[in-house]
Amino acid sequence: MALHSFPTRRSSDLRIMMGLMLALIIMVAIFNMLSSLAMVVSSKVAEIAVMRTMGLSQSSVMKIFITEGAVSGIVGSFLGLGLGLITVKYLDKILNVLGINLYISAGGSGIPVQVVTMQIVMIMIITVTLSFAITIYPSIRAARQSPVESLRYE
Repeated sequence: MALHSFPTRRSSDLRIMMGLMLALIIMVAIFNMLSSLAMVVSSKVAEIAVMRTMGLSQSSVMKIFITEGAVSGIVGSFLGLGLGLITVKYLDKILNVLGINLYISAGGSGIPVQVVTMQIVMIMIITVTLSFAITIYPSIRAARQSPVESLRYE
């Protein structure tokens, strides 16, 4: 009678899978931020038109929306970093409070967690860069609005 062994997962496979999951989470957050900035632009049509008729340039309108999006992205990134690190540090205690016991699968010593500083720095750089990049389209859309057309139906 032959014993069949299950294929084991290599650590490189798990890293690729975790990287893919993290990339998908970041992309969902980026698209959410893009849609919220587009909604802000569409809800502020009259205000943008009034500011433009008072002499505000297109580049100034763009700067306003780029600043709003960038601040939102930076604050969200650092808040997510802080909450993520706190969650990782107290993961076993949090799972204990929720009544989830994963000690058996981890060999009885808790869930093994490894925090790699360089990976966190790279993720933060990518996230902040993407949050800056996605502000460009809504800010251009806001700057190109015609004040006359925007105020016509207000």
